Amino acid sequence: DLMTALANLYSGCVHEENGENDAAMNDYNLAFNAAKIVNDSLIMARILLYKGGLLSKQGLYLESIKKYEEAAALCSSYADKKASCYLAIGNRFLPLNNYDSAFYYYDEGLELARNSGDSSLYGKFLHNIGLTYLETNNYDTAAKYLREAREFVRDTAQSVKFHLTFASLYL
Repeated sequence: DLMTALANLYSGCVHEENGENDAAMNDYNLAFNAAKIVNDSLIMARILLYKGGLLSKQGLYLESIKKYEEAAALCSSYADKKASCYLAIGNRFLPLNNYDSAFYYYDEGLELARNSGDSSLYGKFLHNIGLTYLETNNYDTAAKYLREAREFVRDTAQSVKFHLTFASLYL
């Protein structure tokens, strides 16, 4: 049932926090199976995001991308949730130096975020697009996206991250 799914998800998070990756993945799998029984696509998607995050922490980027893609498919009716999945996918292509794929998912997600009305999520996409242009030494385009992202910075942590990225343009 749903409570079983949530309990296993929480247990997986605790195991992950304690560095017990195998136990965490086992709990995430149990959570996913329980959510599948009640056919709750948003909970299943959330669990897949946690599984993808755990795989990513272990450097298993391609495997994590698959989990994020599965999560995105489950969120097809929710633009903001699907956009969040696309942000995660784009981010996982960066350590693989696959910038074209990162840009593809960032562009798709940017449109979804815009259409969802989630300005904070929209700003995160602009920031990550700018960061990716910065990483590919396209400084003028990076500056353009980072300046636009500045309008959507809402919290202190996001503000610090933004300013550090923007400052790196000039270092």
